[in-house]
Amino acid sequence: MTRRGRLVAVAAGAILAGALVWSGFILKEGAGSSSVVRWRTGDRSAYRVDLRFLMGTSATAIALDLDLSGILNVEPRRMNDDLILKSWLSDASPRNAASKTVASALKRAVFLQFRSTGAFVGVRVSPEAETFVQNVWQAIGAAIQVSGQPDTQGRWTAHESDSIGVYAGDYTKEGLNVGRRKARYISVHQAKAAYSIGESRSTLTLDRSSELQSLDSKEVIRVSLEGLMEVISYTQIRLRKLDGKEARASEDLVASATEIMVPAKPGAPSMDGAALDRARAGGMEVRDVLALLLDSELAFGRREEDEEARKRADRAYVALTALLRLDVNNLALVADHLDRKGPLTDVLLAALRDAGTPAAQEILAKQAARTDLAPGSRMEAARGLRT
Repeated sequence: MTRRGRLVAVAAGAILAGALVWSGFILKEGAGSSSVVRWRTGDRSAYRVDLRFLMGTSATAIALDLDLSGILNVEPRRMNDDLILKSWLSDASPRNAASKTVASALKRAVFLQFRSTGAFVGVRVSPEAETFVQNVWQAIGAAIQVSGQPDTQGRWTAHESDSIGVYAGDYTKEGLNVGRRKARYISVHQAKAAYSIGESRSTLTLDRSSELQSLDSKEVIRVSLEGLMEVISYTQIRLRKLDGKEARASEDLVASATEIMVPAKPGAPSMDGAALDRARAGGMEVRDVLALLLDSELAFGRREEDEEARKRADRAYVALTALLRLDVNNLALVADHLDRKGPLTDVLLAALRDAGTPAAQEILAKQAARTDLAPGSRMEAARGLRT
């Protein structure tokens, strides 16, 4: 890599380093609901989304170019007083070759967390999620946050966070339209980088119930690295809520994307073990299954969703044990989650037991011998060992 390329990479890190990402699900208490934008829990909303991220040393020297569109699916739910938006992309259409990998990864569900005041807290993902994908979700979450309350003239200033640091955002509210402009950064994560806001303009349109109908956000940030060079970051995010007919069409896409297994027809020829496991996996990857299991963990405790959550968890669990038997490389992702003592520890230990392969047994033996693991989890690992 050239010296200029290294500096661009450092500048990119200076812009993105502050992404707030968690892999656990320990939520803190929030205050009473006071957000300008409201989300109806229990419903799924679908938005047509256009994303554009550019970064380079000038308009012609582009080091990063992400350009794609798709359908942003959002399922709001509450935990404590915080708002959790389960979010994923469907029908993704990358507009250039560099966007194909990211478009595929954005199909996996993540969880955006907001305080009851509307302030964005961060992105909750499985530990295996790619860093840049985490940063894309971070940008979306920061764009749809609206914290604080308008004064009698419909104006106010709020301190909010994005991937760079904490900024002062100037807001206006006129009828159903909310405007935001980043005025200045109050504190930043990278002290050696100097930031300037070249352009910052966001307009959120609400309906009469204060639910988000559209977003048009554009910003240009310049970062200078100790006077050596300047890197320009351009971000544009557009959302438009789909109407009933469009939303039903997107539901069909979601249903086809999340189908795990198609039952065999009576009289169908029998399959060998590997073929059965491929059918059980249903074309899914371990990352997809972990996201489903995490989603089910979030749903438990809300009585109206317990039964459906358990059904999803059961299907995902069957797919996971099949994937662990099909490819030993899948075991590495599970082992990494266990090493981090993630929220799915006991579920994954049970899946390793039911997978029943020698490689799975090796991981169980390692976990049973850990002194830093919770006693209940160590017992679960020990019970899974075959004598």
